[in-house]
Amino acid sequence: MSQQFYLILHLIGVLVLFYALGGLSLHTVTGGTREFPERRWAMVIHGIGMMLVLIPGFGLLAKTGITWPWPAWVWGKLVAWLMLGLITRVILKKIKWARALFFVVLAIGAWAILMVELKPLG
Repeated sequence: MSQQFYLILHLIGVLVLFYALGGLSLHTVTGGTREFPERRWAMVIHGIGMMLVLIPGFGLLAKTGITWPWPAWVWGKLVAWLMLGLITRVILKKIKWARALFFVVLAIGAWAILMVELKPLG
């Protein structure tokens, strides 16, 4: 598969991931409770987005010839990925934080973009 194919899948994964996180945040901000019927589907969509970010991301690393030990920017992207995976727990449990967490999610996304575009420390 081509590098372009992996990149398109990776970006689709980013869209799906932020779609799910935005939906969960909006649900919580508008007064929704942790127990809502569509919670399962939102979490499934979130998981699909997470996998569509991670797997093609590693495909991109392989296609561009980046091997172990990974540069610092790859670790920064993995940290962002983990944070975006774990933040759903906080969004659903800390209802008062949901509005601020919406912007935290955007900041984590910006961090990931900066890591790949600027490639700090190597």
